[in-house]
Amino acid sequence: MKFYDEGLNQEELKNEYLKANSRCKYKNSKELIEQIQLYFYQCRCDHKPYTISGLALFLGLSTETLRRYEKEYGDTEYADIIKFAKQQVEVYAEEGLYDKSKSSGAKFVLQNNFGWADKQDVSQTLNVKLEDVLWL
Repeated sequence: MKFYDEGLNQEELKNEYLKANSRCKYKNSKELIEQIQLYFYQCRCDHKPYTISGLALFLGLSTETLRRYEKEYGDTEYADIIKFAKQQVEVYAEEGLYDKSKSSGAKFVLQNNFGWADKQDVSQTLNVKLEDVLWL
């Protein structure tokens, strides 16, 4: 392991820290990117949907571990890579909303994995005078 006085830039220092102290399965960002790209490529070839759980399984992780990586490595390139991969899954699901045969499944995925919600904003203003309520 290299030390601070060896002239490492911030990114190199983060990578050295991850190599030495991390439980992360992927010891460099290039390896993680390659595996994620391979997952999406195989999904396209096999005509399978992009899913968070499918991505996690392909990476050899649990879905929870994949989500934890994004939080634990929040200020590293790892988190950015995972966010980008999740964005691709979200886009795939969102596009499914426009296909009637997939729309209910896509809606479920977006609501449960990406914080989407059916919302109706209802605002109502009541103007009531005290005399009308108290029958004086």
